[in-house]
Amino acid sequence: MKFGQLENKEVIKITININSDLIDKFRDKVNENHMFYELYRSNAGKNKWNIICSAMDWLTVVSKGITKINIKNDNGFASNHLLSLNCMQYIVAIDILLESIKQLYRVLDGEDNYPLNKDKSIFKQSEISDDKYFKHIRAVFGTHPVNLKSVDGIRKNNDEKFYASWSTSVLLDYDFSVFLYSNKPEKENIKFGFDIEKINEYAQKRYNLLNDLIKKVDIVIQDHISNKKKIDIKENKNPIKQLEILIKENEERISSQYGYAHQLNYLYRLLKVDIKDDEWKPIIDNYKDCNAP
Repeated sequence: MKFGQLENKEVIKITININSDLIDKFRDKVNENHMFYELYRSNAGKNKWNIICSAMDWLTVVSKGITKINIKNDNGFASNHLLSLNCMQYIVAIDILLESIKQLYRVLDGEDNYPLNKDKSIFKQSEISDDKYFKHIRAVFGTHPVNLKSVDGIRKNNDEKFYASWSTSVLLDYDFSVFLYSNKPEKENIKFGFDIEKINEYAQKRYNLLNDLIKKVDIVIQDHISNKKKIDIKENKNPIKQLEILIKENEERISSQYGYAHQLNYLYRLLKVDIKDDEWKPIIDNYKDCNAP
């Protein structure tokens, strides 16, 4: 096995530019209008609000924690088990970021509207997208390094498989490298690696899509309002029946607890009061008439 030239890489700095204020801004936006919660807590038979909450929570974890992952090499050329684990943690954190952003797009903008699905601008692989190439990096450096189907993320039509060595940060070519061993006896080991700078660019580009998602939250609410404005509310001369209609419309258009829910339910209960006492009945009836819709 021939190793590359050694280089002084005692410290690899994670200078990833992920500002946790952005996910906080997105969280504030979705909590800004209770109508948004109502639209997604029961949507097409599913609680999609919970999907949004999960994605927000993990984006917060990644944005606030990833710079604290220690990938400092104190062992020189020797194996560094903790460094390999930290490298895996770093890659998996980026993968969680990616999947969280994708989930938010699926909920807010439909299944196929994630805008970077075919992007190749970071890793510049001719045959596969950045997302697919990153998934290969994730497989090699963390999720299943002992069972790989390709060396570059492109599966060949044969039975060759590959198995990764532990990762190291001391080879010249990359910030982190492994050797990929083939199950074919005649095949040489293949070096595979990544540079932190490219991974950072990849993560930042996807994390910054939160700016677009913030705008989509506003669009979702405005579209809902515009669509409901086009639907006429039925009229009924019976005050109680009319209130029942208005209560239902308020629930569908806004919420069962917000909008005009309190006022409408108050009037409904008021008009349903049945007064038997002759002394108070004229006064109560007059009050009902004054408050009738």
